[in-house]
Parts: sequence; C-alpha cells; structure tokens
Amino acid sequence: MATYVEKKIVSIFNKYLELWDEDDQSLNKTANFIETYYVDSLDFLVIVNDIEDEFNIHIPQDNLMKMNSIQDFIDFVESLQ
Repeated sequence: MATYVEKKIVSIFNKYLELWDEDDQSLNKTANFIETYYVDSLDFLVIVNDIEDEFNIHIPQDNLMKMNSIQDFIDFVESLQ
C-alpha cells in the first residue's frame, strides 16, 4: 500500500508530467524519469521546489545529483521522517 509520502510525490510529478491516470497503477517509479518521462531541467526544478515546499525540507544539491527516479525522491523524503 502506498504511503502518504509516495502518494504526494507521485501526485507532484503527475501534476507537471501527466504520467498516469489516477486509476492506472502501471507507473514505473524506479524508471529514470529523464529518459523515460522526458523530464527537462525546468520541470525538474519546479518538481523539486514543490516537493521541498510540500514536506518543508531542503534537498541538498549533492543528493539531487543522485536522484534519477521518482522512487529516489520517495526514499529520500521517507528517510527524513
């Protein structure tokens, strides 16, 4: 079952990228979002900003450079809780 963090992060990505229908469970959260979902640098910055605002956190640049999938964001935010 999806956690609150997972649902919110997927929702943020979906808001900008329209990755999936809410009823569709086929979203691949471990896929490289740049290659698979064609996230450009502007989309990436907006998504990061929304995630930071939603969870009242700051994601350091070093961590951002290592994040390649939606699951990476989920794991990072969950590790802070």
